[in-house]
Amino acid sequence: MSSLNSWSETADVTIKDMLVEGEKVVFWGRVHWGIYWKAAAVIAMGLLVMLFVVFELGIILLIAGALMAAHAVLKKNILLLVLTDRRLLVRYGMLQVDVVEMKFKNIESIELGRMLPGFLMGYANVIVMGIGQRFLIIPYIANGVQFRRKFNELTLEKEEG
Repeated sequence: MSSLNSWSETADVTIKDMLVEGEKVVFWGRVHWGIYWKAAAVIAMGLLVMLFVVFELGIILLIAGALMAAHAVLKKNILLLVLTDRRLLVRYGMLQVDVVEMKFKNIESIELGRMLPGFLMGYANVIVMGIGQRFLIIPYIANGVQFRRKFNELTLEKEEG
């Protein structure tokens, strides 16, 4: 798993702890840099307001943008979307970090949600629809289309074989 260096070492240790004997990681969802776009927009707005409107209001917007950027950094390090040869592993949340493990037989579908920023920047929200009322939304996934394709390949292999 060391070749999959797109994730922090902490996430790697967590995945190793979650795998059962003989289970292999097949695909990792990568968090896109677009997670920072809102913070960047607020910082840019703060600079404009500071220079052309009211200096103090610009400073407040800059502080808010910096807090939003810190939130995005934390969120990027927490988000985790991993596909193994047996199940799906997801970690999400901020104040309450949830770790969900779903076997393939408990997943109805994996869908992609894209709003305009995601479409323009190339990321998607991966929506995992489980059996019953369970669904998970994992935002800012750069390789969401490939993730869904790999899931479909694995589940179709299991159904046919």
